[in-house]
Amino acid sequence: MFSKTPSNSFGKMHLVACCSRHRESISIKASELWDDALNVVQLDDVFMVGICRIDNEYIAYDLVCPHHGANLGEGSYDGRNFHIRCPWHGYTYDLKTGNCIRNPNIEGLSLLRTRSKFYEPALIPKHCLKFFEVSVEKDVIKIDLSVGTLGEL
Repeated sequence: MFSKTPSNSFGKMHLVACCSRHRESISIKASELWDDALNVVQLDDVFMVGICRIDNEYIAYDLVCPHHGANLGEGSYDGRNFHIRCPWHGYTYDLKTGNCIRNPNIEGLSLLRTRSKFYEPALIPKHCLKFFEVSVEKDVIKIDLSVGTLGEL
């Protein structure tokens, strides 16, 4: 895992210790979150939620990579462009849309001397991050974990 104030190759990640969980939702004080970082809430041994603020709006999503299930909380976060990169295979996701924006296999496959008939250099997988509904009341951010929606395709 990472420490309280880690810095990955792109931007900062912040592990949020204070949150309350009520069955299908969590509540966090906005003052506990960092505006310039990817805030990570660990709910149990496996399930983690990422929260970031983009254009004065809080966005929450599942930190499980849709490609093969890696923990995106251990990946790299680009706070300037709001991208997160998977630590296992390097797929990069846009946190504004949830879309996969970089397929790391393209670079490797383009080096092959004899390409497969299935090789398509512009192919971007249809993996999308799962977003959760967020509501803000005063200084409390509520995240509904019961219903997740996939990013745009």
